[in-house]
Amino acid sequence: VVSITTMMQRILSAWVYLRSFLWHLTKGILHLITRKCEIERILRAGGGALLQAARLERSLRNSKQLTSIWKEIDANDKWSVKAISNQIAERKGLDCPVSLLYEPLRVFQDGKRLVSQSDDLKNTPYDKTNVVHEDMLASLWDTLRPGVARQGGRISKDWGDIGFQGSDPATDFRGMGLLGLSNLHHFATKHKEAASQTLFNCVSSPAGYPFAITGINITAMLVDLTRKGLLNSHFRHYGPSMDEFNELYCHVFVMFNAAYTAARPQDVMSFGPIMQSFKEDFISQLRKQDHISRISHHKR
Repeated sequence: VVSITTMMQRILSAWVYLRSFLWHLTKGILHLITRKCEIERILRAGGGALLQAARLERSLRNSKQLTSIWKEIDANDKWSVKAISNQIAERKGLDCPVSLLYEPLRVFQDGKRLVSQSDDLKNTPYDKTNVVHEDMLASLWDTLRPGVARQGGRISKDWGDIGFQGSDPATDFRGMGLLGLSNLHHFATKHKEAASQTLFNCVSSPAGYPFAITGINITAMLVDLTRKGLLNSHFRHYGPSMDEFNELYCHVFVMFNAAYTAARPQDVMSFGPIMQSFKEDFISQLRKQDHISRISHHKR
């Protein structure tokens, strides 16, 4: 007797094969009709560099003729746009200006650079001897708790008022490094009203969640989704950059706050299940649309 799991695996495998077959069939028919390869059709169709980048990535990823080129550009962002463009044009025999490849390839390269930049910040430990790090942390407090002095100064249990676990926030940044602090700081300083309202919701309810720790969790979620490529369409819609990563972070934080409030938890023990449910819903939303709205309607 074939189990349901085995049956589903067979159906999925058949669907993957059928989709690949239909894609190659359609590609071949269009080539015969237009006398142009898929990449040339993408470039001549226009639509802007962001749209072309998404289509070009799919074409390069599935091209047997360009396997070595795909491996090179997918590995990192340390490659020459012009050199790769020339290689693609030569192998595919493109009958269009090579320069048409420059902008979509730059968008793709920027996406790879964003992964590298976010990883670099994540892997940069918070350093209590670094004035820049300390100033950013102090600014985070001053923005969220204006005019309020901490009892005890730098090492203080008052950090718990904005959602840190202990008396020294440096310990909470071990997992996400400087990226965790940068995201929190961006939210607090660039979207003051939204951040203040979110913090108020955290502290005004017996079931309130820890603001800062939640922010670090959201950073971890976005880093994971960026690495897996699930945010590619979003970043290609707005342009891949650390600033856009920060803006997405702010909007996701506001989304989570709304989801947590709507769930009406009895106590903070519900935080874990609500966060897990939120992650699943967020990924589902990503699969249904090509981008997540900005938080631009909030005052900065």
